[in-house]
Amino acid sequence: MRKSVCILLLSALLPLVAPALPIKIPFLTKPVEKMSIEELERRVERNPNDLKARIRLAELYYEKGELEKAAGQFEKAYRISPHDRSVVENLASTYEMISLTAQANRDFKKAMEYALKLRQIESKTGLIGFRGEYQMALTLAKEGKRDQAFKLAEAILRVAPNHRNAISLAVTILAEQARESLRRDKPMMAVEKLRKIVRITGDDSFRLQIARILLANGEREEALKELKSVEKNGLLARDDEVQYRLGILYGKLGDYDAQSLHLLNISPGSPRYKEAQSVLERNYRMTSLMVKARDAIKAGRIEEAVDILKEITSILPEHVAAKLLLVKLLAGEGRREEAKDVLDDLCSLPERLFDEKIAQEIRDLYAELSPPKPSKPTTAEVKPEVVTVEPSPPQETSSKPKPPETSPPSSPAVAASKPAGSETAESSPPPQETPSKPKPPETSPPSSSAIAPPKPAESEGIPIDPIERRIRGIVRENGVELALALALVKMESNMNPFAVSKAGAAGLCQLMPATARELGLKVPKYPNPRRPTRDPKVDERFDPEKSFEAGMRYLGKMLRRYNDNPPLALSAYNAGAGRTKRRVARIPETTAYVADIMTYYYMYNSDQDEMRKALNALIAAFKKGGSR
Repeated sequence: MRKSVCILLLSALLPLVAPALPIKIPFLTKPVEKMSIEELERRVERNPNDLKARIRLAELYYEKGELEKAAGQFEKAYRISPHDRSVVENLASTYEMISLTAQANRDFKKAMEYALKLRQIESKTGLIGFRGEYQMALTLAKEGKRDQAFKLAEAILRVAPNHRNAISLAVTILAEQARESLRRDKPMMAVEKLRKIVRITGDDSFRLQIARILLANGEREEALKELKSVEKNGLLARDDEVQYRLGILYGKLGDYDAQSLHLLNISPGSPRYKEAQSVLERNYRMTSLMVKARDAIKAGRIEEAVDILKEITSILPEHVAAKLLLVKLLAGEGRREEAKDVLDDLCSLPERLFDEKIAQEIRDLYAELSPPKPSKPTTAEVKPEVVTVEPSPPQETSSKPKPPETSPPSSPAVAASKPAGSETAESSPPPQETPSKPKPPETSPPSSSAIAPPKPAESEGIPIDPIERRIRGIVRENGVELALALALVKMESNMNPFAVSKAGAAGLCQLMPATARELGLKVPKYPNPRRPTRDPKVDERFDPEKSFEAGMRYLGKMLRRYNDNPPLALSAYNAGAGRTKRRVARIPETTAYVADIMTYYYMYNSDQDEMRKALNALIAAFKKGGSR
């Protein structure tokens, strides 16, 4: 009994007297991690060489924001164990934090001192933490010694490429140096710094800044390489801001097709959406006018083509292709002075708009349009002339032929010396040389959902042709514009009711067998869908009216699903609704498909003659399918 009572009393008293005992009893002592600042202060006061307690006390001071006290405790811990890596690391970071506070004359000597000591410890122990190297680099950067700091950060990254702190420091230093280079008007040095950032981080978004600087300095080819690198990055391709900036940069290069393809990918919810739509509408108008100009050239209506090209250049003065074609047409018509004026205007455009091929064309045109210099009169020719005009010397001097003045190209891209023999090179009339067969899908940029209200039908009365009446009725019932319906059929089958694709889609609207069955058409199951029976009675996809009606029903459904947004509806028609959410499906074929159809759509909306031709072709396709 007495023994039990003694044990109970001892167990109750020991925790109270244990802190005062000279010998520590582990299971009766409170863990350092759970002690408060006051308890740790008493503990280190009793035992100044308690390293663990001092480190913990310093950490608590650090967390509380009392950096000076924390540094003091870490200093004492360092004196106890000067080779302890964690102590030196904490000292270096604590002094670094002190240097960032509003201390009046605080310098970096302490931080540098302990960073060096940490570096020595790491080199001796073989630890790959690089805390010492990084601390030194950070300290040097804050002292303004950026080149030395960058070299240290670069040395860390050579061994540990994913060292986040070193990456952050290196990028900060390089970005500051790039900005300073631009301020000093040294753009290529800034490009070099930004390219280092790309190599270190792998972040291709910096290439947009590089491309912008290169364009401003006439480095067209280099800028194009940077833009192509950005396009290959799948993550950046999903960023609306990146797509917008890519589009703007391509516009500065004069590549309006590429510009439109990028702007088309901007989602309706983006703050850049309205700006993108404005640019897209302008681009479409330019492309539509270029198609009309080429059609006029092909038909021999040169004056009409000249007027159209002048309209293009008045709307968009930087449209190089339009001005170049205009020069060739004017030269071919014998209007050399007018052609020369347009050529001079073309050469005054920014250098970034010219690639080597265009520059060479302009040099050739200058050689063609500049009259040959008259040869100097021989001595024999001059003598009799002087005798006859002796009474009036002033007239004699004025009658000497003056070589005609020729203004050289002002653009640096064209200012290269003329090639040998350019004066004698043959030049065929431009209307026969430059016009190519107009193919809107190959040259036209896509447009956007912010489109103008649909134009009314050609006549408000009922069409005389019953097939035309039926076509108009089908598109009206399904909420599809006639121009959009014609554009889709033109692109899908080129108005051929018996067309079959490599994938097995068939008919005017190129419906796949499963989709056609869902839309109510009778389609047999083929062993090979690529070889269907081209009989409307067997496969209703080859019945022009039924195929057209089914296709318009599906397109109308997609238009309603995407709030009457034609590009999104067409994307879903081509790639499926599952791949089209807020933007055109990111498939190159689908993007080009949408762009081509929108080109036809706007052309038909802006030119009633073209729409009438397409409608007549569709009527002929209905008749062809019915007579089969």
